[in-house]
Parts: sequence; C-alpha cells; structure tokens
Amino acid sequence: MSTAAPARQAPGAERVERVTSSAMADESTQSIVVDAPAEAIMAVIADFGAYPEWAGAAS
Repeated sequence: MSTAAPARQAPGAERVERVTSSAMADESTQSIVVDAPAEAIMAVIADFGAYPEWAGAAS
C-alpha cells in the first residue's frame, strides 16, 4: 500500500485522508461532501498546474 499524497485544502475545509493502491479496478466511484464555499472548491479544482500535487493519476 502506498502512502497518501498531501491533500490540497481550501481554507476552513475539513481535511480528508486519501489512500492509494497500485491495484487497478475495472470501475471505481467515490463521493465526498466538502465543507467549503463553492468558490474555494473551484479555485482548487481549476488549478490544473497543481493537479500532480494531489491527483496521482494526473502526474
């Protein structure tokens, strides 16, 4: 099992731990509730240059 990458966090949002694995599933779904304003969430997900910092599949 690999270690979780540091998650990028919007100010005032609750930290959520992410665990990754080298095994590939045929299909995977996941959902979370983010306790942060929409503007803060969009600032994180629209920062494409920072994706490798928190999205392992994008690196």
